[in-house]
Amino acid sequence: MAEGCEVVAHYHLGRERAEALGAAAVAGADLRVEAEVERLFEQAGPLDVCAAVAGIWPAEDVPVWELPLERWEETLRANLTATFLTARAFLRGVAERGHGSLVMVASTAGLFGEAGHADYAAAKSAIAHGLLLSLKNEVVRVAPRARVNVVCPGWTESPMTRGSLDEETLRRVTRTMAAGESRPARGRGGTGGRARLGRALGPRDRPARHGRRRHGRPGPARLKEVRRRAESPPPTKLRAAG
Repeated sequence: MAEGCEVVAHYHLGRERAEALGAAAVAGADLRVEAEVERLFEQAGPLDVCAAVAGIWPAEDVPVWELPLERWEETLRANLTATFLTARAFLRGVAERGHGSLVMVASTAGLFGEAGHADYAAAKSAIAHGLLLSLKNEVVRVAPRARVNVVCPGWTESPMTRGSLDEETLRRVTRTMAAGESRPARGRGGTGGRARLGRALGPRDRPARHGRRRHGRPGPARLKEVRRRAESPPPTKLRAAG
């Protein structure tokens, strides 16, 4: 909006928060419901950019062997199905106009897993891998200059996480992630939480390449391994005697 964009803000239950953004228009819809998503995009009109950020994170830590099917299905529907329905509706407009940019939000949980939240990790992994790579291959058939990307943030302070973002929660949900450096998460507003192997994108971050995942920088161990490989001499090629 600061750069002159005309923004349509979506909300499900928080109409007041959407209106506080100062967007050109606000529209409500439950993105888990196909008919409501279709109506939302009809109300919004033609869009150049769509950010699919809606989702939920169940607070209760439940291992797979105790995970109820009801919660599994609810989490996948609120994260994966909602993102699919949003992407489908937006890309229909991209197919008609020949251009557009879709940004989906996954999570580091979808890259490394998250103990006690296999449902959430599975949904975000599907977005960051199968859905992203399929969409970027499909969209070029109808709009060669269209873009589809995904952002994989780690734990970041936001209105949704502020009530549960503490050191104990971070220790619990990141204990099965690949080893790496924990660092403060800084967004455009400079709001700090803590992100493990992931961070909010700041103003100096370059946009992700088409069809690429954007997530945290590699830890010291990974960087050391990359340097070691770069400095190692190439392997000797062997040729079978003929």
